Amino acid sequence: MSKIKVKEIENVPPSDMYGTGSDGVVTTGFGNTNLNATTIATDGTDSIDSGKIHRATSAVTISHTLTIEQQSGLSHSITGFPTTYGSPGIAPSAVFPTIGTDSIPSLVRGGADDADSPGGWVQILAGGDVAINANLDAKGTATVGTAGGGGGGLLVIVSGGDISGSGNIDLSGANGGSTGSAKGGGGGYAGGWGGHSGYGGSGGGAGSSVDASGTGGSGGGGLVSGNDGGDMYSAGTLGAAGGGSLDNTGGDGHPNGDGGNGGAGGDHLSSYKPIPKQLLQGAIRAAVATAGAGGSAGTESNTGGTGGSDGGGGGGGAWATDAVNDGGAGGDAGAGGGGGSGYETGGGTSGDGGDGGDGNAELYPQFDESPWNGRPGGQGGGGGGGACKGNSYNGGLSNGTGGSGGSGASGNTANLNNTGAGAGGDGADGAAGDSNGNGGAGGAGGNGGGAPGLVIFICTTFSYTGTITGRSLILTGDDARKIITRYV
Repeated sequence: MSKIKVKEIENVPPSDMYGTGSDGVVTTGFGNTNLNATTIATDGTDSIDSGKIHRATSAVTISHTLTIEQQSGLSHSITGFPTTYGSPGIAPSAVFPTIGTDSIPSLVRGGADDADSPGGWVQILAGGDVAINANLDAKGTATVGTAGGGGGGLLVIVSGGDISGSGNIDLSGANGGSTGSAKGGGGGYAGGWGGHSGYGGSGGGAGSSVDASGTGGSGGGGLVSGNDGGDMYSAGTLGAAGGGSLDNTGGDGHPNGDGGNGGAGGDHLSSYKPIPKQLLQGAIRAAVATAGAGGSAGTESNTGGTGGSDGGGGGGGAWATDAVNDGGAGGDAGAGGGGGSGYETGGGTSGDGGDGGDGNAELYPQFDESPWNGRPGGQGGGGGGGACKGNSYNGGLSNGTGGSGGSGASGNTANLNNTGAGAGGDGADGAAGDSNGNGGAGGAGGNGGGAPGLVIFICTTFSYTGTITGRSLILTGDDARKIITRYV
């Protein structure tokens, strides 16, 4: 039986890893073409395109700020997820086999699918020492206010000697855009997902009117969209409709004069849990919500709608002959306000719509508690209830006033310092109800933040002392040589 001879692979870098040196001594910094230098030094601030590999057979000295421009990124549609979802990131294990090549995996854009939002990548491969004496960044961005934040980029720095210096490195994912539009953020090279969009606010209920012209407000979009406010039951209905909740649509007004119930809470409003306080940097978590009870309906016995609680929608006001019956206010968690009703006596006063509930900053979606995920957007505010359209009953009864929309909640911020996770954007405010009986729409959830990026250091020794915002992997000595021999 013949023996197979196995040749032992020498644990040394390949001969072409640090380039040919054909560009000679470069003193003008990093340009937008791949370099094959003997040494590289900077002479001023540089802004270079993504996707470049700069090789030097000897030392590289970075003495001026170096900014890596964003990459185009891959379409969010390839994930198969809705636009409200954050995009997946690139695991570091997928990067290592591509070091030294131009086959670094591309990041996926956030839900708005905005090109040039993900952070870019650059590789610096030096046979000698690398000195980082100035700041480097490869950050994501949100190209418009209605987009999620792009994920952070990638820097690969390989040295045959020492990596030193105290310049800072920033690989942050971008914050979600400031206009709540329910778009997810982009994933980053740290391996985390982009933040989901926030939950939507719910619509306000319709106010009463003889012609049933008022309609309930629509729920705002989000990872979980808010529900609509209730409508008028039919022409001639006297009771106003209830506001919606995150779990249920508001009840319609009743023809017997009773107001509709506000939407009750259910699975979404009863299942969210506290996050450990240490992950919120000392912030105090609000009490865990229970299922929201819908606001009680008004009755003909001169009872107005009741405000919701724990995320339940406000009840609609009842019709009465000698009392003003306003709609109830929506509970927290972006519930819609109830519609207003009124009374028949000529020259009387119409009921006002209830105010929409504010979005709840403690109610937000996330994949897990990993610090490398982008942060989720805030919840949208609830829509205000529509007012009683009094002039549809008789000329002497003026219209009431629609309820105010609730405020959107602030977006969620990073769990820990220097992770580089992009913050979620604020949820949009709910719209006010109007005097013609229309409930206001719930606000859209805030946009998700981008996940942070990654810097990989591979060197013989490591004395760098700068601050890194994002994830870092440091391989020295034998570990570094094994990585270089295997992958480059």
